[in-house]
Amino acid sequence: MKLTKQTLKRIIKEELDEAITQADPSLSIDQTDPNDGPFRVMDQVVDRALDYLGVNKGDENYQEAEDDLMVLSNEVVTARLQDIDGMAGELVEKFLMKK
Repeated sequence: MKLTKQTLKRIIKEELDEAITQADPSLSIDQTDPNDGPFRVMDQVVDRALDYLGVNKGDENYQEAEDDLMVLSNEVVTARLQDIDGMAGELVEKFLMKK
């Protein structure tokens, strides 16, 4: 079995999620994450940026593009929480400069 970058990222995320849950037993799935709002905004910005880039869920490079954009989105969203269209545009610019 070939270990892809995407699979490795998923494995690392699962292991980190498990470690965080084990480290603090007071955390519950039923509790609302205090960062849920900004995370939802980051998801919306990444989705819009993918639209701007013309990357669709069925495309072979979708997961890689989404992963790369997610990393950059934290920086963009925390700077401009109120402007989703502007954030998506800035994220696309950063993504294209990275490539």
